[in-house]
Amino acid sequence: MNSPAERRRFHRFPFDAVGSIVRPGQPRVSCRIVDLSISGALVTVEGRPGLVVGEEGELAMLITGELSGGEVELKIRFKVVRLDEDQLGCYFVGADPDNFDLLKRLVERNLGKPELLDRELLQLGYWPGLQAQ
Repeated sequence: MNSPAERRRFHRFPFDAVGSIVRPGQPRVSCRIVDLSISGALVTVEGRPGLVVGEEGELAMLITGELSGGEVELKIRFKVVRLDEDQLGCYFVGADPDNFDLLKRLVERNLGKPELLDRELLQLGYWPGLQAQ
């Protein structure tokens, strides 16, 4: 049987940023981004924030110096796909066009080659919630 790393279709890269998880009617949960890809993120959370597999929310990441030398906030809707002791696997399910563009730029910068991003976008096939303009 293939390991999870062998089954992955998208490059993941280590990423260190503070973040927060927002869910309707729930308190904001602080987190740290562990790694990032075009299709999701792995985050570390403090305590048990009451999240369950299949639940959706919004992940807000405060990113310093990666793109503009200043701070930018990236907001992406996600679904919980994995829960461990203190880690949460997030699958991205939507973003507005500006936030999706920020995510693409972050991934491209960390992949190092524009053609690698193009290949990952083709594998993604679509971006839920993003309309073509």
